[in-house]
Amino acid sequence: MYRDITRRGLLRNALIATSGFALGGVAGSHVYAAPTSYKGKLLVTLQLNGGADVTCFCDPKENTPGEPDINHWADTAGTMTKGKISYAPFAQNQKFFNKYYKQMMVVNGVDAQTNSHSTGILYNWSGRNAVGAPSITALHAAKRSPQHAMGYTTFGGYSQTGNLLRFTRVNDLNGIRSLLNPTVNPWDGGNARPTNETRLVESYVDDSLKQLKSSGLSPRQMATVEAYTQARNSRQGLANLFDIMPSADDMVPDDYVATPMGWSSDLKRRMQGALLIFKAGLGSAADLELGGFDSHDANDSWQDPLLSHTTEAIDFFWSYAQELGLANRITLLIGSDFGRTNFYNDADGKDHWPIGSYIVMEKNPVWGNRVVGHTDELHNALKVNPKTLRPDQFKGVNILPSHVHLALRQYLGLEGFANEAGFRLDVESLPLFDRSRSTI
Repeated sequence: MYRDITRRGLLRNALIATSGFALGGVAGSHVYAAPTSYKGKLLVTLQLNGGADVTCFCDPKENTPGEPDINHWADTAGTMTKGKISYAPFAQNQKFFNKYYKQMMVVNGVDAQTNSHSTGILYNWSGRNAVGAPSITALHAAKRSPQHAMGYTTFGGYSQTGNLLRFTRVNDLNGIRSLLNPTVNPWDGGNARPTNETRLVESYVDDSLKQLKSSGLSPRQMATVEAYTQARNSRQGLANLFDIMPSADDMVPDDYVATPMGWSSDLKRRMQGALLIFKAGLGSAADLELGGFDSHDANDSWQDPLLSHTTEAIDFFWSYAQELGLANRITLLIGSDFGRTNFYNDADGKDHWPIGSYIVMEKNPVWGNRVVGHTDELHNALKVNPKTLRPDQFKGVNILPSHVHLALRQYLGLEGFANEAGFRLDVESLPLFDRSRSTI
């Protein structure tokens, strides 16, 4: 699949660092050396934006006599279970949980302590409800792949870096295909540019960088120049990305999602892009998002197709990761802003509710096939004992996003790094990844 870089490689390698990747965040001043291809642990978040209804997914709730209906599906069906994981008989949940229950841990009853989208997103993806905190993916990339050309890639969603490193924002790898192959002239029938032209451009880039570095730049400007230098030093990996990319016609097509308004989703293609970046050894972390879950009207008509599309896309993600030989290295974190109310409103929708869930997935994890965290029959969070994780209303604590993030930091080896960077999480440590703490 990989092949030597010859005629097309020279100009691409010269221009790739200055050809328009969207860089965000601010990095400190460093002297960058060419990093080797990244081969370590990979972290991906899938952010279901708007507020996914987890009572129709991984924290199923049947209707309670004397209370307003919490779910229409409960009028005709009951909760389903695979292994130790309960799920709602809704959307394509049965297919998903039957296939992946051993590869997941469900964390229910997570209290975002807000009905605000902005605060819920911030809290659920950084572990802190204060502005400026980095995402869990940014922390991972800052520790594992800070000098790689696409060390932290975001395909949408919360992606703050806390000034620890820069991110690369990509919507679609097809959009940067020409940047990865600049020796081909798209205005000349795809023919290669003349060799003397490529040499001239490379020489011009070298001279320009030297002049910039000696021109008395501010620290912020110098950080930008060094980021481009970093990318130039990583150009072999970027060349590898071009070499392994399928043709534009072979990239995953859009899916039609049959919501009340209907739209085309490119989530699978973004997943494909993230995995190809990992395969090229260019980075260690990526964010993905799917919107539309803010179902104030016609809740089930929105949540059903969106959850079906979500689980179908996750299935694609793991299948493609396996095909690329990456599945054993990936941790996937799935979550949302918060949940939906435990009753329908006058528009047959559901409004904002602070209680939600996460799902953590890996291939064959020792902590798989488990549920931690609890809610009552009306989807109110129950406190858990910090040691046993069992319900404990007297000595227990509410599970917060910060508890989940602290457990993830510890599991991924990020806690010390985050603390030293000034992003400590001052909450109790919950043994979420301890398989001996069976709570069901």
